[in-house]
Amino acid sequence: KDPRERYIVLKLDRYQLEDRYLRLLDEANDLKKLTNCQEDKIKRLATKLMRVTANSKPCTVTLDIYEDKNKIIALELENSKTIATTNMTVLQLIFQLKDKISVLRNQLLSHTIAGRSSSRSRNPQTRPSSGRIIAYIYEIYLGNCVFLEQELEAQKREMSSRIAELEKELSAHTAVNQREKVAENVEYIKVWRQMKQLNDKLIATESENESLNVQINDLKRKLEEQT
Repeated sequence: KDPRERYIVLKLDRYQLEDRYLRLLDEANDLKKLTNCQEDKIKRLATKLMRVTANSKPCTVTLDIYEDKNKIIALELENSKTIATTNMTVLQLIFQLKDKISVLRNQLLSHTIAGRSSSRSRNPQTRPSSGRIIAYIYEIYLGNCVFLEQELEAQKREMSSRIAELEKELSAHTAVNQREKVAENVEYIKVWRQMKQLNDKLIATESENESLNVQINDLKRKLEEQT
C-alpha cells in the first residue's frame, strides 16, 4: 500500500472517512458482482468446451462426422464392388466372345470340309452354293464379333462412369470431413481463448477486490477509533 495514501487518510475527518468508506464499500460490492458474473461465464464456457471436445459435431456443421465416415466407408466398399463387377462383366463378355468365336470357327470349318468333300462327288455347278454358305456364316461371325465388342465397350463405359461418380462423391465427403475437423479446432481454440481471457479478468478483479477490502477494513477501524 502507498504510504502517502495512508497519510492522506489520517488527515480526513469522520464525515470524509465515512464517505470514502461507503464509496469503497460500493466498489467492493460491484466488484463482487462482477466476479460472480465472470465465474458464471467461465462455468458456461467450461461446459461449452467440454461439449466441443466430447462431441465431434460442431454447432455450425449440419452433417455428423461419424455418419460421414460411415458414408465414406460405404462409398469405398461400393466403389470396390463396382470395380470387381466391372472386371467380372468384362471377363464374362470376353469368355462369351471366345465361345461364340470358337463355335462359329467350328461351324465354318465343318462347312468348309463338307463343301470340299461334296465338291468331289457332285457336279461343279453345286460349288457356288457351298461358297454362299461359307460367306453367310462368315458374315454372322463378323456380326456377332462386332455386337459383342460394342456391348463390351458399352459396359466398360457405364462402369467407368459409375466409378468416376463414386470417386467424386467420395472426394466430396472427404472434403466435408476435413472442413468439419477444421471447424471443430477453430471452435475449440475460440472457447479456450475466451475462458483464458475471463480467467485473467477474474484474477485481476479478485486482486482489486482484496485491495479494496483492505482499504475498507482500514477505514472501518479508523471510524471506530474516532467514535
